Amino acid sequence: MGNRSTARRDRRGRLSLSAVAVGAVIAAFPATAWAHAEFQGNSSVPANSNQKLTLNVPEEKGPSVHNTKVVFVVPSGFSVSGCDPKPQWKCAVAPASEGRTTVTYTRESGDDPDGRFSFGVRTPGPGEYPFATNQTYSDNSTARWNGPPNSDNPAPVLKVN
Repeated sequence: MGNRSTARRDRRGRLSLSAVAVGAVIAAFPATAWAHAEFQGNSSVPANSNQKLTLNVPEEKGPSVHNTKVVFVVPSGFSVSGCDPKPQWKCAVAPASEGRTTVTYTRESGDDPDGRFSFGVRTPGPGEYPFATNQTYSDNSTARWNGPPNSDNPAPVLKVN
C-alpha cells in the first residue's frame, strides 16, 4: 500500500515539474508569435464616416529593445485627416503608391513602451481593409504585420459596414 501512494506522489511531482518546464519553454519564446499590431477598441466602423483609429503595436523584444518607427499603410479609399501627437514621437502623413497613404510615427526621444498610435480617417464604402504595419525596433530589426488574418504576421483588418 505504501509503495502505491509513494508512486502516486512521485508521478504527481514529475507532472508538476513537467508543467513548470513547459511553461518555462513557452516563456522563453519571443512574444512575436502571440502579439501583433491590432486595432484597439472597435475594429468595425460605419462607411463614409469620419473616424479616429487607434492601433496598438506592442513592443515584444524585451525591456531594452524599443519601437523606433511604426509605419501604417492606409488602404486606398480612405482619406487621412492627420495623426495625433504623441509624447516622444513625431508623426507624418504622406501619399504612397496605388492610392494608399502612409502614417509614420518616428521616436524622437525616450523609451516609453506605450504602443498606441492614433490618426483620423474618412472611411470608404463597406468592406474589410488590411492596414499593413511595419514596426522597427532599436536593434534595427523590423516586424512586418502584412499577412492574412491566420498567418504568423497578420495585418490589422478594419471592417467598414
